[in-house]
Amino acid sequence: MSTFDEYFNRLSHPDAAVRRLAILALAESGEVTLVPRLAEMLRDPDPEVRLETARALEEFEGAEVVDALLAALADADPSVKAEAAGALEGKADAASLPRFLEGLETSDAFVRSAILRAVTPLCSTTALTPALAALGDGDAMVRLAAIGVLGQLPGDSAVPPLMTATRDESHEVRRAAVDALAIRGIAIPDALADPEWQVRRDAAEAVGRTKDFDNAKALLAALDDGYWQVVQEAVRSLGRIGDVRAVPALGRLLLEHPESNVRKEAAAALGTLAPDTASVFLRQALDDPDADVRKLARRALENPAPKSRG
Repeated sequence: MSTFDEYFNRLSHPDAAVRRLAILALAESGEVTLVPRLAEMLRDPDPEVRLETARALEEFEGAEVVDALLAALADADPSVKAEAAGALEGKADAASLPRFLEGLETSDAFVRSAILRAVTPLCSTTALTPALAALGDGDAMVRLAAIGVLGQLPGDSAVPPLMTATRDESHEVRRAAVDALAIRGIAIPDALADPEWQVRRDAAEAVGRTKDFDNAKALLAALDDGYWQVVQEAVRSLGRIGDVRAVPALGRLLLEHPESNVRKEAAAALGTLAPDTASVFLRQALDDPDADVRKLARRALENPAPKSRG
């Protein structure tokens, strides 16, 4: 009897722990001919055995593995479903893409989102239409996964739906859409007024990343945001854009804002915007209680940057 035969026999053992150990041993062999027998274990009555099987199949490639894991997404046990979803990531290719997309017809939102996440790395325009349809899904988790697909697609066809998604009812979807557009060099200034602070913070970062001078006014308004994280990002972006109109507001933040991270960012921004004009603020900041703020203010005074726009 071969070693494999011995482990095959253990797959039928009445003790689930023995079956799990047999699955581990077979998976460690790396022998692809074992995949069919391993896949059968996804129908085991014990959820821990099915979980171990999904984990084991992640180490193998091929159509049979994909089909088995896609089927496991419908498992009654949430942990098995989650393991199968994770195992599928990175396994989609051009040949298997149609099989993945067929799974979007399910009524299970978890499965729909898992499939979209799995096909995202392909950056395939074949997924455009299904992803657009998924943006209208009633489950925010699915819409979020659709944003992931659209964000990776080449060309500009995904831009209009991504812009629409910045107004989604889910703040997580709105945030993902803002971030996906930022990667393309597109900022959404209106998102600086979003009711969720994390969306506003990401929108402020996106404006700075594009260095669009016309959007500086929106950033100036964001300096009064109630969340210091948003203010910090708006300050950093104003420094990147180089709008000297921000100097008085940044000076006020440098001297008055209670959060040291904001004051540090303000000192750095003032040093790049207009150190001469801002020197009155920077000199006062030399007495700041935070050592990093004092250090940045001193650096800005000693090493003035070239004059910015404004």
